[in-house]
Amino acid sequence: HAVLDALAGMDFIECVTHSLISIKAAEQFLFEGQTPLTIDDDRASAEPALRPSLLPSLLTVRKHNEDNGVKELRLAELGSVFYLEGETHAERTELALLMDAKESDSIGEIRGVVNRVCSILTADNDVSIDSTNSTPWLEPGGDVLFNGTVVGHVGRLATSVQKSWNLPNTMHVAQLYLGDLLASFPPDTQSN
Repeated sequence: HAVLDALAGMDFIECVTHSLISIKAAEQFLFEGQTPLTIDDDRASAEPALRPSLLPSLLTVRKHNEDNGVKELRLAELGSVFYLEGETHAERTELALLMDAKESDSIGEIRGVVNRVCSILTADNDVSIDSTNSTPWLEPGGDVLFNGTVVGHVGRLATSVQKSWNLPNTMHVAQLYLGDLLASFPPDTQSN
């Protein structure tokens, strides 16, 4: 709750979205060697994939708001994500953030949000961003590192992904995988 409260204070709106998305949406948020985890149910034929990221769901929420006249928005969601790595089913807890930005904006603002979230969970400032092109849905993007371990990704949403949702604004996004961060919660703090 501390993280979601802090995000609300930074004007993020918490979302709760459905876990099923289309195969096309899921494939945009997979790394090499990963495939969507699907369910075999006639009722889910249009959206049979369990989401590998919360970002496709947040982009759908953003598009709905854009279609209804909302021009700037900050969205957050905490939930489970799923994918197949070879034949192995993987599930993890993700915090996803999405915010409108101007094309000329750097990712400094969303990086500050990531730093604040990590500081709430760990009371440690050993969070860094390693610039990389390994996240296909980000351009540019970077890995979020905590104590040398990748705990997420941050950057500008790739133009091709943004266009597939038909969103006019530049989107800055972040994903934090909370397993390693929550392992150190509550943080050990000392008062002086």
